[in-house]
Amino acid sequence: MLIRKIIFNAIIGFLVFPLLLQIKRWGDFDVNLIEQYGSIKAIVLAFFGESFYFLNSTVFSIFILLPFQLIKDYYVTKGKKLSFLRKILWFSALVFALICVFGSFSNIWWVPWYKNMIYIAYALLLGLICTTLLYFMIDQYIEKTSDSGKS
Repeated sequence: MLIRKIIFNAIIGFLVFPLLLQIKRWGDFDVNLIEQYGSIKAIVLAFFGESFYFLNSTVFSIFILLPFQLIKDYYVTKGKKLSFLRKILWFSALVFALICVFGSFSNIWWVPWYKNMIYIAYALLLGLICTTLLYFMIDQYIEKTSDSGKS
């Protein structure tokens, strides 16, 4: 069960999250990607070749995915079930907290508050996508095994 958590959290952190960060490039795709980028290697480098790829993925895994997994494990050990909506809210709260912390060092506080509302939407969307993937990859399996262990 632990190896399952590690593998799927790594997939979310190092494959899905960078793709979601590059969402602005999704609209650039034409019908023939090879002609536009030149090769498959160029397509992969467009998404995963950023200079901060490893740093972004590591920070996301340590500061978002790890606490989120610990919160879920805490509720499982207490015998309480977290609803899907509460999982999304927990994940979004962690993302939004990280945005606020890093925003303290950037210009998030200098911009008028109504222009920063996009960060709330981004946190909720990221929470919805990642929580859904984690639910189908990890949580369903854990709930099945914990339910069969009680019987």
